[in-house]
Amino acid sequence: FGSASIEIHLPQCAKKWEELEEKKTPSERRPVPQRPVHTGSSLEEYNKAAQEVFNDQGMMKCPNCGRTFLEDRLQVHLRSCKSRSAPQQEVDQSSEKEKRAAKSPKPRTVVCHICGREFGSASISIHMRKCAEKWEATEMKKEANERRPLPQLPSLANGLPGEEYNKLAQETFNEQGMMRCMNCGRTFLEDRLQVHMRSCKPAEENALPKRRAASLARPRSSVGCRNGE
Repeated sequence: FGSASIEIHLPQCAKKWEELEEKKTPSERRPVPQRPVHTGSSLEEYNKAAQEVFNDQGMMKCPNCGRTFLEDRLQVHLRSCKSRSAPQQEVDQSSEKEKRAAKSPKPRTVVCHICGREFGSASISIHMRKCAEKWEATEMKKEANERRPLPQLPSLANGLPGEEYNKLAQETFNEQGMMRCMNCGRTFLEDRLQVHMRSCKPAEENALPKRRAASLARPRSSVGCRNGE
């Protein structure tokens, strides 16, 4: 947001946060992320601190893999991310249970592999066409060498049971729809990556001021004068 509008946005954003949290049970509610103190720091330092607050307090961590997500995206992710410590008996299902699972109806919602959102089974085909058009229209605004191809589901997706299809669609979105930060390796939606990159610096760049400070602090060797000078 612009410096003139951020003060208007912040109270509205905090109010929206509190309204969403009020819909939860008291034990599940999260406090509003606290604004970093902006005293004497540069705008870049403030933005970096604000991004860290958002990452630590605004995002939610998956208890299984440790990755962070927006709250609504975490709910989708958890449906396909299983705990590594899950009991083996859940993996070793009987053939009878597998047959019943294969015959079970599709889930009421289907994951779009382009945007990662969920839609009803009756509307997903309509959405995916519009989502593909929106993706391509967005990419056409970029330079030719910056355009990304439309995410593609593997051919084996056809015929998969509902839960397995959703898992594959979510993985496709994570790998092809999200973008990875070249500095820290985390993945973001494209617009969120642009914000993140303003404060995430390469490890070498972060270490440079320390090396420079160390070189300045190191005492210089004395040089003798020649010819009595």
